[in-house]
Amino acid sequence: MLRISRTNLGCRAAARLQPWMMQQSVLRLTPFRLASSVESIPATDLGFAKSSRASIQPNFTPFDSNTAGVEAQERTTYFNLWSLLEACLNAGYMDRAFSILQSLYESKVHAKFFIRDYNEYLLKYSSKADSIDALQEKLFNDLNNVFKDFSYDDRTISILLHKSLNTVDTNVYNNCQKFLAMNLNGNRSILKNLDILTVSDYATLYRDLKLINLTDIPEAVRSIIKDSEDPSSSLTINGKKGVIKTLPKDAVELKPVDTFGLKAVRISLQGLSISPEQRERIDEYLSDPELQSVINNTKEKSINFFEIYRNLKTNEEKDAFNEFLDVINVERQRELESRSFDASKERWKYEFDQAASQGGLKLKKNLNVRLWEWYQQMLPVVKQEVALCQDLLEKEQKGPSKQNSDRLKYGPYLLLVEPEKMCVITILELLKLQSSGGVTEGMRTARAVLSVGRSIEMEFRSEKLLRSENKMFKEVNKRSHEFKMFVQNAKTALRNMQVEENMIQWPSDVKAKIGSILISMLIHVSKVTVEGVDPITKEKVAGEAPAFCHTFQYRSGTKIGILKVHRTLVNQLSAERMTTNVQPQHLPMLVRPRPWTNWNSGGYNYSQSTLIRSRDSPEQIAYIKAVSEQGTIDNVYEGLNVLGNTPWTINEKLFNIISEVWNTGDGFLDIPPVLENFEFPPSATQK
Repeated sequence: MLRISRTNLGCRAAARLQPWMMQQSVLRLTPFRLASSVESIPATDLGFAKSSRASIQPNFTPFDSNTAGVEAQERTTYFNLWSLLEACLNAGYMDRAFSILQSLYESKVHAKFFIRDYNEYLLKYSSKADSIDALQEKLFNDLNNVFKDFSYDDRTISILLHKSLNTVDTNVYNNCQKFLAMNLNGNRSILKNLDILTVSDYATLYRDLKLINLTDIPEAVRSIIKDSEDPSSSLTINGKKGVIKTLPKDAVELKPVDTFGLKAVRISLQGLSISPEQRERIDEYLSDPELQSVINNTKEKSINFFEIYRNLKTNEEKDAFNEFLDVINVERQRELESRSFDASKERWKYEFDQAASQGGLKLKKNLNVRLWEWYQQMLPVVKQEVALCQDLLEKEQKGPSKQNSDRLKYGPYLLLVEPEKMCVITILELLKLQSSGGVTEGMRTARAVLSVGRSIEMEFRSEKLLRSENKMFKEVNKRSHEFKMFVQNAKTALRNMQVEENMIQWPSDVKAKIGSILISMLIHVSKVTVEGVDPITKEKVAGEAPAFCHTFQYRSGTKIGILKVHRTLVNQLSAERMTTNVQPQHLPMLVRPRPWTNWNSGGYNYSQSTLIRSRDSPEQIAYIKAVSEQGTIDNVYEGLNVLGNTPWTINEKLFNIISEVWNTGDGFLDIPPVLENFEFPPSATQK
């Protein structure tokens, strides 16, 4: 710095001179610093210089404060309209969706995405159109009169093709031939849209109409079309259908699990329920009389697959059984991810009915009974709010109150998930956050509302993916075993494509609003039973108190909202088993997870997972996204994929010991016993 006299003239001169000097210094030093950070740092370094290199884009432009605010606002508006369009389409409000499209059409900055948005609208419209002619007329009018600057693409043709093949069309051959001739990048570009065309569509185009070649069909479903030409194909072992030879009666006892290899570990999943249809298929598959004793001696809804596996003689039989079990486990994994919330609700209801039949004493003590009561009282309130939103959206007129204005904003999102599931999700999410919310016996309000809103969004994504999967494969479920393996491979390809291409996220304010509404309803109805001593009569009295309450705390001089959990509920959560209150996003998988290819692509089949868990730290997400795009952590993805392909099992003996220690509450080795009532020593002032 220059030494300048402390005079008015000197201060004014310094004020004019200092910014110019700072700017010149930065301009002189920047080329040298960038060159050293980019060229001299080795590729394996993960230090700060590596992250600074990853943040530099080839098309980097200087920051312009004059336009930054306008551009940020335009991006925010676009993404909000984008997610609102998706919500309106899934809720069935086509008129509002079309008006949103018109708003997006005016945004020239994001013009390259517009035809994709229009295709989503056209796909939903095609399900309501009466005929292929009506759909063609709609497309012609929109692109020639409303959205004149855009033309169709190959995905648009896929929608027309699917509609022609699935309606009463007397001219289906000529229409399909015409649509295929309209391709912009070849037939493969039209046929690659697995989320639009079904297996039946591919089969009709290839076998019946003979308009495409087998090589035009995507590889994921090509084997299904090819194999479906031979409906007699079925699983055969040693030339006999469904028959597996067993070991002799004096067979050697089973060796330790690790000597069987990884496949033996994977199939030793005991105690996992199966559906009646799955059990019937297993019984049909294992038709050997000597194996029936193994199956019939198991529980009513579970089968000891490991016991069956160890009775197989040859490696061919074991490999065949592994493939058969893969199909069963994929279906079980699907149920696990899609119906876990329903399972929690049914468990609550079952224990409530059991407790009611045994008297009122158990009704007061069981946590699941209490959760069922909360659910029953919360459900009518949620249904009423959904009905108000639906009524307001159908009228399509903005009410005078702020409440109606808010409902128009979050209403389309609230209609995407069933009220029953929203109640269960809200209860489970608050129970989960009780121990990880960052506050003793409670959680931060902002984190709670965003977490509930995010869980509602994840459930919607999962249900949407399931509907798309059911639509594509609805006609190929009941076929041979090998055919099911082809179908499963195609389903995996469809899931990977749809989860990875999902770039739409609900706005944070919408997630916060939905979360706050649902949590407010739960706070209103959730009660716990408390006991105390009357100070006058000295008799024990019982009553009900709110399970959650909203309050404020000061942290580092900042006032933050807090959701406090009643001490009675905290004690119940720490004492009772919570197996039915674990969300499906946190349960171990029964099949191989989706391979990790990006920081937010991998893991569970029907929901999007992130590579790391962060708590209130957007910087961590931004950093992991940057290093992922630069390919710095590709080795991490490879390691996770190896770990995900490694089967797991439960050490049954150790699990039984831990369960007994946990359930009894007694001390064992270095594990202390449970202390429900603490006896503190007398204070120093007490005599």
